[in-house]
Amino acid sequence: MAGIIDFPQVVQDALRNFDDLFANEPQRRHFAEYLTGLFVAARKTVTGINAEFARTTDQSCLNRFIHHEAWDVQALNQRRLDLLQQDADTRYAEYGTIAVDNTLIDHHGTCIEDVGWFWDHAEERYKIAHDYLIANYVCSSGKHYPLDFRCFQKQEQCEANQVPFKDIPSCSRSWSIGSPRNRCPAPSPWTAISPTPRFSTTSTASRWVTDGRAAMLVP
Repeated sequence: MAGIIDFPQVVQDALRNFDDLFANEPQRRHFAEYLTGLFVAARKTVTGINAEFARTTDQSCLNRFIHHEAWDVQALNQRRLDLLQQDADTRYAEYGTIAVDNTLIDHHGTCIEDVGWFWDHAEERYKIAHDYLIANYVCSSGKHYPLDFRCFQKQEQCEANQVPFKDIPSCSRSWSIGSPRNRCPAPSPWTAISPTPRFSTTSTASRWVTDGRAAMLVP
């Protein structure tokens, strides 16, 4: 079966905007392969993305780039956010809204790092999944995009790894989304909304007061 022989134009544009964040040409190529795979690959795994290309290196090279190479994920995300500020429809504004919500990503194995059994409110059943807490910026124009995310760890996982446990409301409350590094303003008042039912059932988690750096949550 024929595979991808060149990167899409949107990926080539991204390379021009992010190329200085990578140390060498192989890193830039793997970055472009990864982006292309996220756009078009049927299976968005390292093996699935690698298989989409007609000519490429072994999948272990892409895997090593994603998990072990020394490139700065935070710097990459900050560059993305800075580029969005160049467009009037997507730049931060006084009446922007930061929506904070968690989402479950299904898995079929229990040996994957940080997976666990979580209750899915939509499907009304427990499932093996990663639980991601995502902050999304909603512009006054109606456009929206992710600011950042965290992967929630269950209490028993934190105890096994000897790291402090934070429940989901605590993770959100301590999240410095409006920090000077992100240059994301906290409108007065600014609100982050989560429709997840579990949040509105606990009084201590249903309403927070922002100090300009952490998200508010309202039922």
